[in-house]
This record gives sequence, C-alpha cells and structure tokens, in this order.
Amino acid sequence: MAFDTSTVLQAYDGELFSAGYGVALPPDLTTALDPLFLGVGWITEDGLVFDPALSSEDAIKGWPRGEILLKPASTLEPTFQFSLAQHDTTTLDWIVDPSRQLSLVLEYRATPTSDTYRLVLPKVKISESGEMPFNISDLISTEITVSCERDDVAGYTFAFIIPDPSGVGFIMKSY
Repeated sequence: MAFDTSTVLQAYDGELFSAGYGVALPPDLTTALDPLFLGVGWITEDGLVFDPALSSEDAIKGWPRGEILLKPASTLEPTFQFSLAQHDTTTLDWIVDPSRQLSLVLEYRATPTSDTYRLVLPKVKISESGEMPFNISDLISTEITVSCERDDVAGYTFAFIIPDPSGVGFIMKSY
C-alpha cells in the first residue's frame, strides 16, 4: 500500500440524519437522501464516535501442552455515540422513546468543499442516554448511544460509502 495523504481525513464538516427504520437507504454518494431522513441538528463539539466493537473470545486450548484447539468466531457489536446539543421536540423524542428503531446516515467531509463520505447505519436502537445538565456553565445536552443491528433487507450492519480514489464513482464497504 502506497502512502497517500489525500486519504487522511478529519471530519471537519458534516451532518447526521435519522429516519424511521425501513426508509430507503442511500445506495451511493450522489443519490439524495429520502425526504424522510431529517437532520438531527447541532451535536456538541466532541462530535460523533463510531465503535465497530470487533471482539473475539479467548482461544480454547487443550491439555497438556496448551495448544490452541479452537478459536471462537469474532463478534461485531457496533455502537454510535454523540451528544445532542439542540433542545427541541426532535431531540426530546430521542430521549423519551428508546424503543423505536431508526436508520442513521452520517455525511462528513474533510472541508466544506471536499468530497462527501457517508456512514450508513440501517438499523439502530437507542441503548443508552446520559444525564442532562441544567446549569449556567453547560449546554443542556444529552449523550446518546445507539446499538447497531444487522439489517437483512440492506444486507449489512453498517456501511462506509467513500469516493473512489481513481476519481470515478464510489466504493461501498459494508460489514
């Protein structure tokens, strides 16, 4: 693999969109999002954190020499975390209705004018919400963690859609 500084990114600009589970997902970088995907709004300056959470169990070893007999399969339990900075009916729904299933699309760019990238989470559920501070020094914000599930219709748990380095089209890496 050659060194390529054009693939070194910082998520300088972007937006998070959500829709009810089952809304048509974007198949590429240029197709407009379904109108049912709505912008989540302001998120705190810490941004968003995606954790693929790939883990594996310890190998099963045999007696007497401790040789590895079996390696259990790895598991993928991705989560997505962010803090809602806006305080409106949309954000309050995130906090008070954790049972609903959603689809999320994060669009991000290295600069406001550079290529757009997408992270598509077709099926998520709110798994945790944090405290909401009410004081004179902090935003009234709430940390949200969503757990990602495999969507059999989409055929993946999450997907990155990125520009093709050749400059033509896009590459979709789904997991």
